[in-house]
Amino acid sequence: MGDPRDTPAHDPCGAATELGRAALLDEMLAALPHGVCVYGPDRRVRLANAAYQRIMVGAEVAVGEHHSDIVARRIAAGEYGAETVAALARLQADFTAERVYERVRVRPNGATVSVRVVSPPAGGLVIVITDVTALATAEAEARQRAETLQAMLDNQPDGVALFDAGSHLVAANALAARMTGLTEAEMAPGRHMMELRALQLRSREFGDGDEERQRFVDARGRRPLEVSGRYERRRPDGSTLEVRTDPMPGGGFLRTYRDVTEDRRIRAELEAARDAAEAASRAKSGFLATMSHELRTPLHAVIGFSEAIIDGTRAEAVRDHAREVLMAGRQLLGLVEGLLDASRIEAGALALRGEVFSPEPVVLAAVEATRPAAAEAGVDLSVSLAPGLPPVRGDRARLRQVLDALLSNAVKFTPPGGRATVSAAPAPGGGSVLTVADSGIGMAPGDVSRAFEAFTQLEEGLNRRYAGSGLGLYLARALADAMGMALTIESVPGQGTAVRLDMPPAPEGAR
Repeated sequence: MGDPRDTPAHDPCGAATELGRAALLDEMLAALPHGVCVYGPDRRVRLANAAYQRIMVGAEVAVGEHHSDIVARRIAAGEYGAETVAALARLQADFTAERVYERVRVRPNGATVSVRVVSPPAGGLVIVITDVTALATAEAEARQRAETLQAMLDNQPDGVALFDAGSHLVAANALAARMTGLTEAEMAPGRHMMELRALQLRSREFGDGDEERQRFVDARGRRPLEVSGRYERRRPDGSTLEVRTDPMPGGGFLRTYRDVTEDRRIRAELEAARDAAEAASRAKSGFLATMSHELRTPLHAVIGFSEAIIDGTRAEAVRDHAREVLMAGRQLLGLVEGLLDASRIEAGALALRGEVFSPEPVVLAAVEATRPAAAEAGVDLSVSLAPGLPPVRGDRARLRQVLDALLSNAVKFTPPGGRATVSAAPAPGGGSVLTVADSGIGMAPGDVSRAFEAFTQLEEGLNRRYAGSGLGLYLARALADAMGMALTIESVPGQGTAVRLDMPPAPEGAR
C-alpha cells in the first residue's frame, strides 16, 4: 500500500493551495466596489462582502441567515416596492431554478441601487448590488435639462433646429417643422439635413415648378450646410420665411426660421407711403414755386402803381387809399417771397452768396426799418452794439432777412409799453453773438421747438390775436443754418423771449 500521505485528502500542498485561493477570493470580494451576497441551495447566506453591507446599510444580512427571514424583515421595513415584492415571491416559490434578472430600485434612504440576481448551476443565488445614485442623479438632471431646453424651444416665437457637426438633427421645436413643411415625426432627431431636404422637395416646399426647385437646390446645395448666413424664400402658402444659420461652438449649427410676411408687408406699405409723401412734397414745392412766381409779377405792378399814385396826386383821400394798397401789396409780396424761399429750402435749391462783411451796418439798418412798427405798437426798441464786431462770411441780404423776422416777432408779441432790445458783442471763441430780446408774452418750453416749424402758429383758429403765416422763425433758422450760423431761443411764458444768433468769424484768408 502506498503512503496514505500521498492521497489528495491528505495532501498538504493541495490544502494550502485551496486556502490561498480562498484568501485571494476574500481579498477580491473585499476590494470590489460592488456588493456581493451569496446564498447556498439551503437558502442561507454563505457570504456577504463589506461593500454589500455598506450599500445596504439599514438592511444588512448575517452569514447563516435564511433568505425568507431577510425578505420578511425588509418588507416590514418598507425596503421593497410592490414590483420587487412580487418578484421575490416568485423567487421563493422556486429557489433552485436557474435565472438571471436585473432591476434598478430606490431604497427608503433615497439611494438608487442596481440589483443583478444570478442562479448558478450548483444552486443558490448570487446577488450583485451597485450603488448608482450618482449616475441616476446625473441622468435625472440631464433629463430635466433636456425637458427644460425642449420647453424653451417649444415656446420660442421662431422655429429652431439644432444640428451637430455631421449635419444631423439634434433637437427642434414643433414650429420649425411646420415652417419647413414637415411633420414633427419627419423632423425627428437623428435625421440628416439632406434627408430633411429630400422630404421638403417631395412635398414641393420649394415651389411647384421643377426649374424653380432645382435652382434653389443648386444655389443652396453648393454651399456647406453649416455656413452662417441668412436668406429669405417664399413658401407655397404665400408667406415669406427668413432662414438664418449660425455656427455653434465645437461644431454644428443652429438654424432659425422666422415668418416675416407681416414685416415685409408693413415695410412695403411704409415705403409706398414714403414715396407718396415725397411725391406730394415735390408737388407742393413745385406748386408753391410756380404760384409764388406767378403772383410776384402782378404784385410788383400793384406796388408800383400805388407808389405812382401817391407821388402823382394831391387828393389826400386818394393818397390814403393808395398807401393802404401799397402796404397790403408789400405785405402780400413778403408772404409770397417767404413761400418761395420755403419751397427752395425744401427742394434744396436755396442760393446764397458768400461774401465777407461787417454785421454792424446790417443790424442797424434792420433796427431802423423796424422803428416805425415798434412806435405804432407802443414798444420801446433799443440797440447796443459793442465796437469792433469781427466780420462774418455769409449773405448780407439773407442776414438782413433773418434780423427782420426776429425783430418783427419781438415787436408783434410784445404788448404796448414793453421793450425790445438788440445787442451784439464779440464771442469768447471768435465771431459775434447777436441777441434779440423782448418782454413779451413768451412761450412754454414745449412750444419752442414747434415755433421753428413751417406754417406753425402757436395760436390756432381764425380769430387768433397775432397775424402771420408762421414762416418767420422757420426761414430765420433755415437761412442761419445755411450760412453756418446757429439760432437758438430761450423763452419764459409771461416774461419774454431771447433769440440768440451765433455768427462765426470769417476765415482769416477771406478778410
